[in-house]
Amino acid sequence: QHYRRAEYIRSDALRRHGYEVIELAYEDDWATAASLGADFALVAKAPSLEWVKAFKHAANSAGFPVFMWFWDPIDYGAERRMWFEAVAPFFDMVFLNEKGREPMWSCQVKANVHYIEEGVMVEGDRGPGRRPTTLALPASGPDVSFQGTVYPFPPDYPRVRVIMALAEARGVDLAVYGPTDMWLQLNITSRGMSYGVQSSHIHGSSKVSLSLSRDQPNVELYRSERLMDGAASGACVLTETFPGLDLLLPSDAVLTADSPQQYLSVVEAIVKDPSRCSVRRGKAAAAAWRYHTWDDSIAKFLSLARLSRPILLRRDSQTALHTQTQPQLGLGCEAFCRDQWR
Repeated sequence: QHYRRAEYIRSDALRRHGYEVIELAYEDDWATAASLGADFALVAKAPSLEWVKAFKHAANSAGFPVFMWFWDPIDYGAERRMWFEAVAPFFDMVFLNEKGREPMWSCQVKANVHYIEEGVMVEGDRGPGRRPTTLALPASGPDVSFQGTVYPFPPDYPRVRVIMALAEARGVDLAVYGPTDMWLQLNITSRGMSYGVQSSHIHGSSKVSLSLSRDQPNVELYRSERLMDGAASGACVLTETFPGLDLLLPSDAVLTADSPQQYLSVVEAIVKDPSRCSVRRGKAAAAAWRYHTWDDSIAKFLSLARLSRPILLRRDSQTALHTQTQPQLGLGCEAFCRDQWR
């Protein structure tokens, strides 16, 4: 198994929207690629400021805009925040997975910032980001599973407490998947890395699949990939409560808890009678694949990208959809920034 990065699933969705996509690494010959002509360039992860300046210069010369789509929280650390504040102003638009902070970032970094939700990352028999025709046999695997990492810093403390409570509980089969050395620090033995089809199978076959997001104050709708990937895998998902959860999944499609003891009580109840989650599994999968696909995310991206500056965006090679001549400010920036915008 391997980990198929979000950039490539996103590229697949762009192709389904009619685009020819050229995928490049930062060290590749992007200058030559830029000279071939493009509707736009979409940058991911964390390029250096020097790279961004050079690429933006080439893009300006070639006449196409450059966007950045970054999905991790900016405030994971001071170094990341400093990087973001430095590079963001050079992009025509910036897309973040930080609902509710768009006006703040637009004002602070003088950039055109928008929120776009990440699509479902599930990989099945129809390929990554597309709904599988078959799912794992429900409740045929461990009592409760968690797939991911854990770090010794405050945003991870709440989920560490939950996982430790489940690990120490008698009669609960907790299956943890992730970096071995990282989990050994908590005296928890990882069952290995989990990617692709295997990851989806673990979600769906577990009696309970843990979402357990990092604590991310002041970011609306922030949640781990496990929430939506678990739902799309037909899992019995157990997550923390947060404002807007019902906007992502119906309230009767997931289980919730807000303390280690509540998590343990919910897990024990489902382990005793897995059928109590059968209806939730179906509703979670239906909602995830109806409203939270990469095709949905790319459609929103394209609708916003048309506002960036004169640009031809097409659904296919023959059809021009829209041309917008006036640049737009970030969401809410005129109201929040007022005279701060320069």
